[in-house]
This record gives sequence, C-alpha cells and structure tokens, in this order.
Amino acid sequence: MVSLVTVQPATGRCLVRTWEGGAAPVLVRVVVDRGVTTTLTAALERGAAACVRWAGTGRALAVPLRLREGRLDAWLLTRDDPGFGPDEVEHAALLAPGLLRLLAGETDTGPALEPVVRAVRTVRPPEQTLTRREGQVLGLVALGLTADAIGRRLGISGRTVHKHLEHAYGKLGCADRLSAVLRARELGLVPADPPAGATG
Repeated sequence: MVSLVTVQPATGRCLVRTWEGGAAPVLVRVVVDRGVTTTLTAALERGAAACVRWAGTGRALAVPLRLREGRLDAWLLTRDDPGFGPDEVEHAALLAPGLLRLLAGETDTGPALEPVVRAVRTVRPPEQTLTRREGQVLGLVALGLTADAIGRRLGISGRTVHKHLEHAYGKLGCADRLSAVLRARELGLVPADPPAGATG
C-alpha cells in the first residue's frame, strides 16, 4: 500500500491519503494523533506507525519530499514481511525528486515514474457496483436531503440510511458524502444533474 502522509509536528496532526493497487488516489483515512511531537522525524514516525496499525502491515518505508509551513509531506509504503532492504531505500531516494514533481502536479516526472503517473491518472471503476438502495440513497444525498428526509422518502429509518451510506463509502473508497456523490457521478452511478422538481 502506498500513502501520501502530511504531518504537522507542532500539532501532532497527520493526514493520510492512501493508494491501493493500481487504483486512483482516494482519501480513505484521516489519522489525527493528538500527541504533540517536537521534530519532523518523530512526527513522520507517528504517521508511519498510524499507517502500519491501520493497514495491518508490519513494515513501512517513508520517503520525505518537502517541508513547507511547518508541514512535512512524505510518500509512505507499507507491507508485510519481508521488510524493506537497503536497495529499496536507495531506489526510493532516487525516485523522490520525481515523486515531488508528481505531487506538485507536474507531468514531466521522468521515465522511472511513468507507471506511477499512469496509475494516479487512471480512474478504475469500483470493484463492486452499488446496490439499488445504495444508489437511491446517494442520489437523494446529491439532492441535498438529510438522512431523516431520505428515510421518510424511502420508508426506512435514518439509521438505515447511514448504513447504506457507509457501504457506499466503502465501495467507492470515500470518507464523506460529498466525495461519495462526486465519485458516483464520475462513474455514472448517480445522475450528474437532478431532474426538475426532484427536491420537492
């Protein structure tokens, strides 16, 4: 698993954007570590530890990229045994400049990063389609309805609406309503424009 980690040592906050396989980048987890750290290294170690715990893997390799406004951005690779050896650490150091250019949105990252660039720019369809009910719920969320309003319209409880949303988030690789609706629209799972009078 590959993650982009942003750590803020002064506050102990750690934002993790995770990529799995060849999927498009999706924010799947935000880790907030309330313990305040004093150095960038310690903050990055906290972020790496949080990723390892969340991913259930045993080893992590961090590639620090840039320091700006008290924040450190780094690529973080996690995996089970075997861990990362000296050759992989050296290779990661060689890739760092290209990864930094990719992070900055540049397209000329060099030939070594072509597979990474293709993976980041390719939108893969979801591995599972949404159920009919999940699609209905997301469609109504797109109209701005609350969970209770959606529940009344569909004849289900607000709690059930939240359950359908949780399942949809997992399938779409999203963490909130807005990103789920946008992703579902990209994939054609909910209409881009609501029908006239749909919110009434």
